[in-house]
Amino acid sequence: MSIETNIEADNIQTDEDILIDASEDYDFCSASVKQSRFRAPAIIALILLVISVIFFIVWGLFFNKAIKGTWKYSVTVNNENKSTEYNYVLNFEDNGICRYNLGGTTYTGKYKSEYVDGKHKLNMVFTMIGTEIYNNNLIYDVSGNIFTGRKLELTDIDGMILPPDNLSSETKQSVELKSKLADSKEENGIRYYILPFESIDSIEPEIDKYDDFKTDEKLTGIWYEANERSGYGYTFTFNEDGSYELTYSDVSYAGCYSAENGKCDYNLVFVDGKTDSRSFNYSFSGENLIIEINGQKSTLIKTDNKYAFKSEIK
Repeated sequence: MSIETNIEADNIQTDEDILIDASEDYDFCSASVKQSRFRAPAIIALILLVISVIFFIVWGLFFNKAIKGTWKYSVTVNNENKSTEYNYVLNFEDNGICRYNLGGTTYTGKYKSEYVDGKHKLNMVFTMIGTEIYNNNLIYDVSGNIFTGRKLELTDIDGMILPPDNLSSETKQSVELKSKLADSKEENGIRYYILPFESIDSIEPEIDKYDDFKTDEKLTGIWYEANERSGYGYTFTFNEDGSYELTYSDVSYAGCYSAENGKCDYNLVFVDGKTDSRSFNYSFSGENLIIEINGQKSTLIKTDNKYAFKSEIK
């Protein structure tokens, strides 16, 4: 056999070789098709996820009508050449808990909102030591956005802040005063007042500290006093910045204090922002705090939970 014949024989592909090459090409194409089929749904899912995130961001920024958040209504009342500012703050949480702050006092309660007969209706219930102290119904409307500022209009049906007027027996002086504080609407012989709340960041009341206040390092922290007879107690929280919080049942009081050498001066903040200074003596017995107010002593223990007492609101 010649050399040329051998070379030609070496270059000849058999049917088996052709099938093997075709099989390899098929496997490569099949793998590519499988990868493409896998990638397509993943890419579509990712695109849908991105679109959903963008939608919720846009909705939250521009179209969020939920009442959740913290809202403030401020009014200034002029009386006998004196101006008094009142700040009403409402806070609504996801879990149905609401808080109402006025001056240095914050009430904690429960709320329920629903859409009935074309209106957003709101019910708030506040308790103290197991007794209902507020049960108010209002109508609300949320407007605005994160850029222009969110607004909350509350129609004060039950007179939580501004009592409604019976048109048949209203007093001119009362109407004139309330009309300066809020708009109103008339319905079925009753004038209801519409309170303009604005969105704010926190419900924490603004507390003016004592000048050159002093804090006792051993006093700072949270102290709990239990009342075995009623099942209720209170906590006294002394902060390092000179502010304090007294929490009892579902109501808390905030103010400022200054403590040194067994004497603590503190103030109570009223509805109109005015304060009343008071004081108590204190000492320590082991790890316990002894407070003496008007000759009556109470023993408090250290805790890390300012809601250590029994509460109606969870």
